[in-house]
Order: sequence, then structure tokens, then C-alpha cells
Amino acid sequence: MPTVTVHEAKTNLSELLRRVEAGEEIVIARGNKPVAVLKSYDREEIARKRVAGRGCLAGKYPPAPDEVWFGMSDDASLAELFGQDFVDMMTPLPEAAAETSKVPPKRKAKAAE
Repeated sequence: MPTVTVHEAKTNLSELLRRVEAGEEIVIARGNKPVAVLKSYDREEIARKRVAGRGCLAGKYPPAPDEVWFGMSDDASLAELFGQDFVDMMTPLPEAAAETSKVPPKRKAKAAE
């Protein structure tokens, strides 16, 4: 695998991405120490690793959809995946939200004696 420095990677990112799209993997190093590998994004490979990482549960449950891992935040989507009870449990009560938004009063400065 070819190695480039962080500076070279920043300067030539478009060219490096073209090489990665062509199937090459590139090591990015800080000084002489490798810190990252730039390689092609493969959804299927990521899904396989998720399943393989479950050990005894592998193959018993399907992988969670990408929305779970990448930015799903609306209540309807959460309720669809986990049930309305989960959404209700995760939603703060109005009085709790009001308590956390209160700013403590400032202390009075002591008068110089």
C-alpha cells in the first residue's frame, strides 16, 4: 500500500479519491507513523462486520438499518423501530425540562470591608 503524509493527503485529496475509487488503498501517515487507511466505502462489508461482531447472536437478528447509526432522530422512526414506549421513556417530562433550563441566580459580591 502506498503511504502519503497528512499534508500530501490534504493537498491531493481529489487525486487520492480517484485512486481509491479505482481499487487502491492508501495509508495516511503523520510523520513516519501510519494513522489511517483511505479505502473504498463498501456497505456490504460493513454489514458483514456488524453481523460477525455479534458472536453467538450472529445470524439470529438482521443488522440494524443505517438510519439507526446515521442520524435517525425523529420520534416516528424511533417508535417504528423500538416501539412507542421507548420514545415515551426517552422524552423528558415538561417539568424536568423546565428545571434543567433554569439558570442559578448570581451570587452577590461581598462588600469590601
